[in-house]
Amino acid sequence: MIFVHPGERVEIGKTIGLVGMTGLAAGPHLDFLIEKKGQFLNFEKLGLSPAEPVSRKNWAQFAAVLENPEQLQSQVAQTGAAGR
Repeated sequence: MIFVHPGERVEIGKTIGLVGMTGLAAGPHLDFLIEKKGQFLNFEKLGLSPAEPVSRKNWAQFAAVLENPEQLQSQVAQTGAAGR
């Protein structure tokens, strides 16, 4: 069951859907992880500030990263911007 629609803005903590397939669902899904020094952190307890939506000016670059996430991972590795 999906609770949001394409283009809808969501806030931290909002339930966006329920799978109900006990691990058998193989369709597209979101896997959001934050790792620091080899430990995975619960992002809901980090007190992160809300982010602004991607601007129209930056949308093409954002979409390109979604199509090729390895590009971003490579850039982060090169700059050391992963917070390590």
